[in-house]
Amino acid sequence: MLARTVAPEALDHLPAQDPAAQRSRRDLMRVHRAMGSCALLSRAWQSLVPAWQGQRPLRVLELGAGDGTLLLGVARALAP
Repeated sequence: MLARTVAPEALDHLPAQDPAAQRSRRDLMRVHRAMGSCALLSRAWQSLVPAWQGQRPLRVLELGAGDGTLLLGVARALAP
């Protein structure tokens, strides 16, 4: 088995307007569109919320989120 290599995320150190950062975000949007990520997460959210029943605050952690476009799309899809 290969040893795990831990390195800083390259995009964490680039300004938002850097061409490499912009390309990366466009690529991420393409991947999400191809995978149907917004619809998948919207369905998952719709089944999670009724089961949750408000016992405590519901928190969402979006890791590797790029610019947050995916979760924004989910919020828009679920908005009344």
